Amino acid sequence: MIGCPTSPAPKMPWWNDKLGEHRRALRRAYKLKCSIPSDVSVSNYRKLKGEYQQLLRHEKSESWKQFCTNNLNGDIFGELKKLSSQAEATSSLPA
Repeated sequence: MIGCPTSPAPKMPWWNDKLGEHRRALRRAYKLKCSIPSDVSVSNYRKLKGEYQQLLRHEKSESWKQFCTNNLNGDIFGELKKLSSQAEATSSLPA
């Protein structure tokens, strides 16, 4: 019998516990807003949604910067040139 891995590979490298906590708080605020649609619950939901989206954008941006630094050795234009020259080489093949 083959055992299951203890922790699956992360599918979203930007996701972390802080984002998870904000997401849970946002879901609670959404459920409260739907069940008791008062001005306070709606404004609290909107505030939490803005904070969550801002944090999510920040984490995605940082993750992308880290990916570029680790995988492109800081030379993104060299990699783009290499990719474009490979694309030109394959597209100019005789039929």
